[in-house]
Amino acid sequence: MFLYDEDVAAWLNALTDKEFIEFFYKHLASRRINDDPQGIHNRLALAEIIPHTNRRQPLVHMLCTSPGDSPADAPIKWLGQCCGFLTGSWQRSATCPACGAAVRDA
Repeated sequence: MFLYDEDVAAWLNALTDKEFIEFFYKHLASRRINDDPQGIHNRLALAEIIPHTNRRQPLVHMLCTSPGDSPADAPIKWLGQCCGFLTGSWQRSATCPACGAAVRDA
């Protein structure tokens, strides 16, 4: 079965934010990019970029998954931090995609 770019994009765009984040980390985050010759493996992560009118730089949250059940349309409302990044998730108990640790409250 061949999938067209438009079909894949339409399917991804139909997902809720939570479903998209979960899909990405389950199926795509292990994709390695620009592997270092010394064996360091770079990975991808998702981020939410929030423009600020009062600042020059936008606010950036690394998006995280959360264990447990939540509705598919759960909003990203819990802010935390890990690995020097601000994080965002739909539950307070979130997992950092950079290191796998539990995210601390911001």
